[in-house]
Amino acid sequence: MGWFLKGSVEAQVVLNEIHYHPVELATFDADGHPMLDLSADVHEFIELHNPTADSISLEGWTLESAVQFAFPAGATLSPGGDCVVAADPARLLAVREYALDASIVFGPYAGRLGNGGGETVRLRARDGVVADAVNYVASFPWPSGADALGASERWTKATLSQTQYRGRSLERVSPSGGSSSASNWKASLFPGNPTPGRPNSMRSADVFPAVERFAVAQSLDGAFPVRDKQASQVDVAFSSTQGLGKVRLEYFIDEINRTNEAVFQVPMEGVAPAFRAALPPFASRSVVRYRVMAERRALSGAVFEERVLPRLDDAFSWMGFFVVSNRPAATNDAYDLFMSTNSVAQLNRNFSDNPINGYNPKPGAPVLGRFNDTEPAILAYQGKIYDVQVRHSGSFYRRDVSRTSFKVEFPSYAPLRGYSTLLLLDKGTENILGHRLFAALGFPTSRVRPVDLYFNNQSRLVRLEFEEHDEDLLQRWADAQKAAQPDLPKPGTGHLYKSSGYLQQGPYGPGNGTLFGTNQGWSPIQRYEWVYSSKNKDWEGYWPFKDMMDALWAARGPLPNTDVPNLKRYLAEHWDVDQTLLYVAIRAWMGVSDDINHNYFVWKRSDARWTMLPWDFDGELSDVTRDIFFGENGNYFKDAFFKCYREEFKRQLWWLGNTALHPEGLSYLGLGDPALINYAVDRLGFINSQTYGTFERPRRPVALSPAAGESASGVTRLVSSPYAHTHSPAPAHARSVWSIRSETGTHADPVYAVTSRTDLVSLEIPAFALKPGRLYYWSVIYVDAEEHPS
Repeated sequence: MGWFLKGSVEAQVVLNEIHYHPVELATFDADGHPMLDLSADVHEFIELHNPTADSISLEGWTLESAVQFAFPAGATLSPGGDCVVAADPARLLAVREYALDASIVFGPYAGRLGNGGGETVRLRARDGVVADAVNYVASFPWPSGADALGASERWTKATLSQTQYRGRSLERVSPSGGSSSASNWKASLFPGNPTPGRPNSMRSADVFPAVERFAVAQSLDGAFPVRDKQASQVDVAFSSTQGLGKVRLEYFIDEINRTNEAVFQVPMEGVAPAFRAALPPFASRSVVRYRVMAERRALSGAVFEERVLPRLDDAFSWMGFFVVSNRPAATNDAYDLFMSTNSVAQLNRNFSDNPINGYNPKPGAPVLGRFNDTEPAILAYQGKIYDVQVRHSGSFYRRDVSRTSFKVEFPSYAPLRGYSTLLLLDKGTENILGHRLFAALGFPTSRVRPVDLYFNNQSRLVRLEFEEHDEDLLQRWADAQKAAQPDLPKPGTGHLYKSSGYLQQGPYGPGNGTLFGTNQGWSPIQRYEWVYSSKNKDWEGYWPFKDMMDALWAARGPLPNTDVPNLKRYLAEHWDVDQTLLYVAIRAWMGVSDDINHNYFVWKRSDARWTMLPWDFDGELSDVTRDIFFGENGNYFKDAFFKCYREEFKRQLWWLGNTALHPEGLSYLGLGDPALINYAVDRLGFINSQTYGTFERPRRPVALSPAAGESASGVTRLVSSPYAHTHSPAPAHARSVWSIRSETGTHADPVYAVTSRTDLVSLEIPAFALKPGRLYYWSVIYVDAEEHPS
């Protein structure tokens, strides 16, 4: 928490306002170029306040931790005045509504304030003493509304464009209140603006206690989630008792087709600052909404009541919980999804904006029209409820009400397990295997698992839960890459475009890499926006994609011929050739049959090189004689690599099929699913027949010591069988790759691994990396002089 040094005037300067997540919507000029680089929040600011009657010199003072800034010579803070430190002073001064005086604006600062997670801002005086510090978060018990309003306009109903570059800031209530106490900070008044350089809109002499802890549990045993026919209780604890009077709870049963449910009141009993309300048993699958009201006793003598949970400045008005059914034991996680009759009907009407139904929008219409519009719904998971936005999911060709496939979007104040979007889809298990395979080979791709879905009053449905391809997924992948290779810089997330092609109709066109021209009044860049949806970094727009397409086709030349030397030079300069060949080879091995117009992403990586990522493996991993060149002369991204790197592609496919995608290689990667192994066995012969024939390799070594189940106590080395090879004469034994994994781990994530050119058939056990009493498994791969692994 923040603190002051008694007797020091300088130390009384306080952090007074923090605007860590301004509303910054992507804007473009008439040609589609971005008006502003929004790769980082450029309208952030931190305001300092001097509550004393003396002018204070800030020369030599610094801001540190989340951001770094040193005040220049001559910087002062007037008595009772404010100054603003901006991420980009020019941009902040350009915000007309702030009417800022440039003389009190400093910056720019280095770094950026954190959005969503915890963050620290520290103010240090010239003598090095910390004058003030704030540790804030964007969630309970801090106000979620300061996090870019807490949610998009689909939840808040606010028109975000009317608060562009502003939104809501985090404002200090009182200079004398605790700096890192959530009770002393509120989201700025809305409608209204943040208040840089002016008195805070939420300033007050009264710092009323905030709820800092709450819990819902069964009264009988304190367990959560609450089950049907079980009484429950709501407990809250306030940050203090100052100015705190009576506390009560209101609740109602949320009926999805009603908006006028009866609200019940329950007094909350206890010894301040802790209170409890008792609730009766509720029926199975009830959605219970509740909120806590507290009496406030102001220093002026005024007494009033206000909502304290959720906070009055939060983006949502009610808390809630879900009453869990006593269902039969299941291995899958379960979701309960509730949507009103009116919303279901509206989603059905939205289908009319499908080009397959003849929808041909006029230029300027919103991208994809109503087809991708969402409706409000409630998702319940493990006793918690989430107010979500939902639509049916599927391509133009397969989106259908009867499939009960949904895209579920969460507000920023309440993500589910860190996800802002989840897909609950009617798809086969080949999608689980496909995404796990690409993930094991280092690609950013979805985590997929089976879940049980209960939609309204329908019976149990088994669906696959997919992680959305978005900034969160790419950031997770980047974090994993950095963790696996700590000596290398962390990769950026780049910009991801998803292909969803159709016929030449209005803005639509094939999603197969065809060069777009103007069609029925729609410009090429507008058409790319309709066909290749942006999944992150929307502020960049579609000029990077259009520039890539123009350059690709300028190098390739007009169909039906291909200028292979020129196209190859272009690909080598602007695409990650090795990574793209790996992608194309994996999909070829899987027997892809539907990635011409959709079911893939084009990815502009952070190093500005392009490549591809997969989506939707329906029907794959089944046809063992599928043409390895499927997509040639059809998908022009893949086709470019087939034309320019045909032999390199074949060699990559041959290598993969006999190493990582060999049945033993898949097991080594922890992908030992019988269906995948059986496919790999059958596919191997066909791949070899279409590429370079039998793959000569070292024979698989056999573990000699220690024996299976044997204690390693006293044993100093791992020993494997002598080197042998399928070819005669055998190439030399060049190196051995040793790996030790834990009982529950895989060799793709070992506790110890080493490649040695000297310890070829035995290796000293690395006792320093292992824990006594634990079970470990080890393996060794022999690699010959031609780099063929056993």
